[in-house]
Amino acid sequence: VLRGLGEANKFGITAFIEPGVSEAKAALYKKAERNGQLTARVTLSLSPIDELPDSVGPELFDLLANREEFRGEYINPDSVKIYIDGVIETQTSTMIEPYTDGTNTPPFYEPEQLNLLYEQLDGMGLQIHTHAIGDGAIRIALDAYEYAVFQNGPNDNRHQIVHLQLIDIADQPRFGELNVAANFQCLWCYPDPYIYLAVDLVGEERVQQFYPVRSMQEAGALLVGGSDWDVTSLNPLEAIETAVRRQDPYTDSGPVLGMNEGIGLEAALDMYTRNAAHIMRLE
Repeated sequence: VLRGLGEANKFGITAFIEPGVSEAKAALYKKAERNGQLTARVTLSLSPIDELPDSVGPELFDLLANREEFRGEYINPDSVKIYIDGVIETQTSTMIEPYTDGTNTPPFYEPEQLNLLYEQLDGMGLQIHTHAIGDGAIRIALDAYEYAVFQNGPNDNRHQIVHLQLIDIADQPRFGELNVAANFQCLWCYPDPYIYLAVDLVGEERVQQFYPVRSMQEAGALLVGGSDWDVTSLNPLEAIETAVRRQDPYTDSGPVLGMNEGIGLEAALDMYTRNAAHIMRLE
């Protein structure tokens, strides 16, 4: 935790979301705050399974019932992390159309089960931080958010879906309509080795639709930028550059991913500053 805080501070990051936080990890952040070592504001997106992609059961609500233990001047524990699927590169993401070999992977939750879970979490005033990568998983998540709004009414819980590798065009306007933020890891928006691996799994046409940041901007979504550190770099300037150019930020050259999906510099800066602050209630 202390090393991660130092890495964030090195890049001028004063606030961040820590997704997939078990009770043990939350206690570490609270200890850091008590010791005067918490050098950034943090939103803890709680999960009893930590960072393990899977479904959760009743133990989630035991963790949430104890979240006041972790609240602090710089710690907000009013968020929960839910996984819907895995990743495309291992064919564990849920797709609307099958992979090129004809297979598909079911989501971690049945839709009716997820609807009821989101209704309950939303009714508790919590932000739901959803991992969804495949277009099928994203649709199921949006359906669950829609169900929660229908049951509970509009609110200011500031839900978000994170990663968003492939979003069906029919679902893109729903983010703005449902007030669900689109949280992209913009450093992934260029043809890196994982992108080339995905070509064999879903085909070139779908790959060129990956991470449709500009399309989501035009569809009226609130765009937020993240890193997924320590999977990839925590340096926001590298991600901002990639959001604009959609090319390798380390070589300043090479092929482009999604020819028309680059955004303007001001919009990219907003993703990693004011919009990220908004989703953390730090506007």
